Amino acid sequence: MKALHSLKNFPLFVAVKSSLFAHSARKRVACIIAGVMGTVLAPAAHADSDIAEMITNVLNGVYSLKDPIVKSSMVIGLGCLVAAVIMMISKKNNPQIKMSHILTFFVAGAFFIAIDQMASRTQKQMGLNPVSVG
Repeated sequence: MKALHSLKNFPLFVAVKSSLFAHSARKRVACIIAGVMGTVLAPAAHADSDIAEMITNVLNGVYSLKDPIVKSSMVIGLGCLVAAVIMMISKKNNPQIKMSHILTFFVAGAFFIAIDQMASRTQKQMGLNPVSVG
């Protein structure tokens, strides 16, 4: 009786054991690859300067974002307004969308559109070419 029971469940036993073995083998291979990559790439990741220079580079990167954000602010603002309208439409079917989320998107969209308009009007007053999207 015991032999018949174990023969009946033998394919299931083999499938489960092979699946567990494959999973542990994948895990070990991933750990080995991560270890080798860390060992190989660690010397190449040394710092070029001190912590103050790292902070200065981050702040220079943030400062360099000023021009692209001004140029793309109209598109971002319109995207926020479209997202707010879509949220308003889907609010009746989705109770997780709150009115504060919709208002946040409307305000953010209006803010980004206002940035674009202020930049273009300022440039027109100064006699420069206005910023255009596209």
